[in-house]
Amino acid sequence: MNRPFFAKRDLFWAALVFAAVTVVFCLLTRQSGSPLVAEVRVEDRVVAELRLTEAGVFTDPLLPDMVIETDKGRVRVRSSGCPDQVCVHTGWISRSGEAAVCLPNRVSVTVRAEDQDRWIAG
Repeated sequence: MNRPFFAKRDLFWAALVFAAVTVVFCLLTRQSGSPLVAEVRVEDRVVAELRLTEAGVFTDPLLPDMVIETDKGRVRVRSSGCPDQVCVHTGWISRSGEAAVCLPNRVSVTVRAEDQDRWIAG
């Protein structure tokens, strides 16, 4: 019963699991080659598409208490008149698929690749 701590098959399975985790991580963190935009929606309508390559501040009459800011490839809800401030506490978002949502105001800010097709529930 003089068995080594690691058998060859144990090292094979460890390497296989490591490779699988690495591939999944790379796929999840991969950035699209196209520029990113922040899609601002009020209820189910798109009210703005903000290019994340440009820094700026966005306000809209439909969102009287909300200020959305873009800067260097990222976007955030800088201020909101909602009571819980979840959208503000979300902070900067910069990856395709990330979102900041304000339920009381029915507003969502979603990052997506500029050439990506939009999916609208309905």
